[in-house]
Amino acid sequence: MLARFVPVVRTFAPFVAALGHMAYKTFLAYNIAGGLLWVGALVGAGVAFGNLPWVSEHLTVVILGIVAVSLLPGLIGWLSGKKQGEASTSR
Repeated sequence: MLARFVPVVRTFAPFVAALGHMAYKTFLAYNIAGGLLWVGALVGAGVAFGNLPWVSEHLTVVILGIVAVSLLPGLIGWLSGKKQGEASTSR
């Protein structure tokens, strides 16, 4: 259900469920519940933040901030992998 909120995990969740021999009805129930939770969270956030005057006036900044936060995990992973690679070659 929480795989909906993590893009990479969302991509592989059906395959992992199949490899783990999860029953289709169970997977379907979790998939529907996760979808409803995802839609509810995003619509709720849109209603809550969309009515704030600052957000309405600075929508471009908000969108760029969301994109930046979305890219952070990949950037952190890349930098830590690069740092580990440098540490292993310096030994």
